[in-house]
Amino acid sequence: MHSFTVKAALAAFLISTSLAGANAASAPGNHEGHSFNHNRADLPSMNTPATQPVEVAPGNPMHHHMTPHQRLERIESELGTENHRITIDHQRGYLDAAETRQLRHEDRMIGNAADRAAKEHHGNIPRDSYERLQGEVHHLERDIHRDATNT
Repeated sequence: MHSFTVKAALAAFLISTSLAGANAASAPGNHEGHSFNHNRADLPSMNTPATQPVEVAPGNPMHHHMTPHQRLERIESELGTENHRITIDHQRGYLDAAETRQLRHEDRMIGNAADRAAKEHHGNIPRDSYERLQGEVHHLERDIHRDATNT
């Protein structure tokens, strides 16, 4: 079963990266400043550990074109996505109650840090704080995946 999960995750990753590359290459127009944005309403219903989203790594040049306000929106959106993943994985039995509590705590801590950074900078998040927060979100993503696949 674990081997199937690993193969499914690898297949999902390869498909998503090749489709994303083809889509980016074929899309007309200027992409400068474009950011990926999730809404809870348009999240896929099959967001299991094997089909987890692939995010852009912190420090990517794409992030340097974002305004400080867009950085806050992106962090909030990513945390909403991770919160949804926690809920779905818990409902499907991939996460037990203790794991769910711990992951939600991590999610809240990152959200609180983003709120503090924004409050200190008049509602905006500076680039260095954003990159640190992106690292924390990435760590949360790994924790969710690790806990959900250690059944």
